[in-house]
Amino acid sequence: MRFVSLLGGGKDSYYALSRSLSLGHELLCLAALHSPQTHRDSRLFNSASLQAVQGISQALDKPLVSTLLLGQSLCQELVYTRTEGDEVEDLYELLTLVKYRFPQVEAVVSGVVASNYQRLRIEDVCARLGLVSIAPLWKSDQMTLLREEMDAGVEAVVVKASAMGLTQDHIGKTVRELMEHFAELNEKFGFNMCGEGGEYQTLVIDAPLFTSKLVLVDTDIQATSSSTSLMTISSIELENKETGAKVPLQYSPLPVPPVFKTIDHFTTGELTAACFGHTACTSTEDEAFVILQGIRSLLAANKVALEDVYYVHATLQNLGDFARFNQVYKWLFNRPGPPARCCVETSAQDCRVKMALKATSDPKKVLHVQSVSSWAPANVGPYSQAIDTQDKLHMAGSIALDPASMTLVREEVGQCLENLKAVAGAMGCEVVNTEQTVVYYVGGKPEIPPQFHPFFVKVTRIPKDGNVEIEMHIKKNYPAMKTEDSVLETEEFKATLHKRFNSEWLYAQYQVEVERCTQPAALLAVLRTHLEAYFDSVPRKSPTMQFDLLSRSPLSTSIFSYITEVRLLSPVPETFRQGWLVSVPCYFVTSENCGLLISVEDRLQQATQDFLQVGS
Repeated sequence: MRFVSLLGGGKDSYYALSRSLSLGHELLCLAALHSPQTHRDSRLFNSASLQAVQGISQALDKPLVSTLLLGQSLCQELVYTRTEGDEVEDLYELLTLVKYRFPQVEAVVSGVVASNYQRLRIEDVCARLGLVSIAPLWKSDQMTLLREEMDAGVEAVVVKASAMGLTQDHIGKTVRELMEHFAELNEKFGFNMCGEGGEYQTLVIDAPLFTSKLVLVDTDIQATSSSTSLMTISSIELENKETGAKVPLQYSPLPVPPVFKTIDHFTTGELTAACFGHTACTSTEDEAFVILQGIRSLLAANKVALEDVYYVHATLQNLGDFARFNQVYKWLFNRPGPPARCCVETSAQDCRVKMALKATSDPKKVLHVQSVSSWAPANVGPYSQAIDTQDKLHMAGSIALDPASMTLVREEVGQCLENLKAVAGAMGCEVVNTEQTVVYYVGGKPEIPPQFHPFFVKVTRIPKDGNVEIEMHIKKNYPAMKTEDSVLETEEFKATLHKRFNSEWLYAQYQVEVERCTQPAALLAVLRTHLEAYFDSVPRKSPTMQFDLLSRSPLSTSIFSYITEVRLLSPVPETFRQGWLVSVPCYFVTSENCGLLISVEDRLQQATQDFLQVGS
């Protein structure tokens, strides 16, 4: 069978892999969970560093699939019951990702020897995913197994000890050196020879299947308690076993993309699989799952609840994968009142899936109608039609579906607007005072009434193969706004700037339509000047961060602290990934047209004005 090997870095997981190969099974990849904590106790997983596991992966010349270990051992009964937040669910997600990346996988190999607690949990996950659990070391005599591993040429050092009779002096020694001591401890105290009960953990530094051996260059051994000692590994090198030459370790820590958190709001820029360190994805499902896992981790790290997410943007490289994307998307957002969403295809983008989200802990009113009627189109995916929060109505992207038949009509713009009016009406709003109207189109640019201040985005495909999709956000208590239009032109660029703004507090929408641009840095510099001039002209400014609320110091902020969103359109959007754009929540869209949509808002000042107007 074709299998994935659970790799904790220790001797038993390696030997289980080796024995499975000798039995004729085929190794596809390695899989490991990595804790963001330097060392953490787990009843299920070895806690070897990600650097060490990646070194073993490189030494074996096999791909590694790794995700974060975030859960705890919550369900501690022998028979596992599915429990949210348990580390077993992290294993389920890891192996789900393996299935997306290697659809041909049939089995999971683990190094479990005698622990029913571990075996039952691995079997539970395998059963849920339709995989076979292979445990080639199960019920082996532990002394015999240990000797087999040593005779087979497995060199493993002890990196953690938590048992009577093991001290700091034993850390860093090989299992081969300590076998007699282990036997003595077994005779005196019933010591688990293989360390499966957490008595000790190992790291394999050499084995017959390795093309290179691991050299631990920078280590630190400490006693963390009266019963526990461990080795922290800061640097590892690989040494070619034939030539002795040093081999560069292809190690990169899992990155964490930036997030933008203010007093009452949480926003991301664009999120891709590469943002989370995954550059070898093989399908839309694979990339989508990585991003959704990353979103879950970002939310948890910033103490943002999943239910706080109210809007998601998604662009797919191929909208033919829309149904498969939705199936993965449901894994995270299949709940009552899911976020509103807009999804389109931009086939020239450099990844299969991009996403971005917005969240707030403020109260929300949700419209989520799945029944077909003559009122407005039912959902065609796992999203809500609209969410009302923070005095704004955020509506999902609307396509020209006739509500009763759920088929496209010829007059697409009119039908899109009628659908949006119906949704807004159900939420007690009118389609006026639009904060943003983003018009996605295929083919010719549609005509949109100017009172909506449309921002046009040319894409390659729209759901249901429509020609127009309109995303609309309405400000319910719309402040007094001024409008300015200007032409920005130099040798490097020519652009038209349409600006709507309030002059008393920071609230503005900048729409920039770029006719030509050979130097993105030059255009961004001019836009920065315009933004800073507006910032300086506004008399009232409020803090954006919690810790500033009680501070006696003057606010030391800039306009960029108040930019809540940027949409950047370009045939080559990467050329604009520079300057101030990388310090604000920006979504880079691959499009034939070029432009920027910049949203500026002092949320606290705006909330104060809303309260003064309506008392809520």
